[in-house]
Amino acid sequence: MLPLWFADKDDYGRIGSGAVVETIGVHDLLSGRPDATVRVKVTTRAGESLEIATKHTMSSDQLKWLRAGSALNYIRSQLGKR
Repeated sequence: MLPLWFADKDDYGRIGSGAVVETIGVHDLLSGRPDATVRVKVTTRAGESLEIATKHTMSSDQLKWLRAGSALNYIRSQLGKR
């Protein structure tokens, strides 16, 4: 799970019931780009699309865990290198 916060709290009200939500830029974040941003593309029931800026508060260790699938997977991979 990728915890994201809307950069503008007023954007919470822009997503309605039945909207389709997709993320843009997650690959950049997971590939280690320090300046990576993740945007959320929202498509409403009426077919209108909008993009919402987000931010995350994950540490570099937490991003490593996310890339590995979990903290346990990451720890296991590090133990195997010894």
